[in-house]
Amino acid sequence: MIDVAVLADAEGVLCKVINKPQLEPVIEALLQNLDFLENHKKAFEAVEKTYGHTIMYTMHDGLCFLCAAEEDMRQRVCFSFLDSLMREWFANHLGKRKSGTFEQFMQGEIEFYSFNPDADRIRGLQDKISDITDIMQENLQGMMMRSEKNEVIQKKAERVQDRSEVFRLKTEQVKCQQCVYDWCPCCCCCYCLCRCCWESERCADCTIL
Repeated sequence: MIDVAVLADAEGVLCKVINKPQLEPVIEALLQNLDFLENHKKAFEAVEKTYGHTIMYTMHDGLCFLCAAEEDMRQRVCFSFLDSLMREWFANHLGKRKSGTFEQFMQGEIEFYSFNPDADRIRGLQDKISDITDIMQENLQGMMMRSEKNEVIQKKAERVQDRSEVFRLKTEQVKCQQCVYDWCPCCCCCYCLCRCCWESERCADCTIL
């Protein structure tokens, strides 16, 4: 959460919103040591002296837009907050020494950037990308599972086909063997009958002679 927002120039504070009063002397001491002549940005890590708050500021055209936020607040969100204050000031309040309207705007932006998830656009995009990635992974896993099932089904079908072929071959062998068994007695009978007839005819010839 953002607890302090300050707008100051080299002569002093112009506008401020301070929700943690113990931070005010820390901010005043810091402002006395800043370079107001050069445009730049800077962030100070949270330490015991700052009551666990990170302090960030943007210096632009002799004006310092500063905020103090709890340590877990993302710095990019805090700098986006300062950019919002800077755009508003240069658009609608430039040249003023004090502005109650701007302080109301500061308070509203503090609440938005502290509690509204839409304030962190990058985090929002990351969450959306993460959701899309999860969905893609689930779809890929489903496709892989279906592919594995299809492969199992195909292997089973191939095994059934192989068994059917083995059964067909064995059936044909059995049929062939049965045919042999069925025809052999008939062949023997025919042979014997023919032999007997031939012998009979030969004997008859011999008798006649």
